[in-house]
Amino acid sequence: MLCKGNLPISLGLATLSLSASASTSLAAPEIKEFRLTINGEGTQVDSGETIKVRLANGKVLMVAIHQNQAKKFSASYFSFVHDRRVNVTSADLGNDAV
Repeated sequence: MLCKGNLPISLGLATLSLSASASTSLAAPEIKEFRLTINGEGTQVDSGETIKVRLANGKVLMVAIHQNQAKKFSASYFSFVHDRRVNVTSADLGNDAV
């Protein structure tokens, strides 16, 4: 069961509930950084947010999603790991590049 605030949503083998309280408003729905899906049921989650996952046997797991500080860049002939704060770009200079 997915829970946002106090509103549960049914899930087959597990139950999720967000530990942070959700505010209700008539504005557009809040878009979060990630989407967590378990058994086909999903919820949106921000990095660092903790979610309670209740298994069918009643056991509760605390799940948190965090971004790595490193990120991988891949191109045709090479790849490397770099700091997430750095944005890497590439450009094809064509066959005539010296």
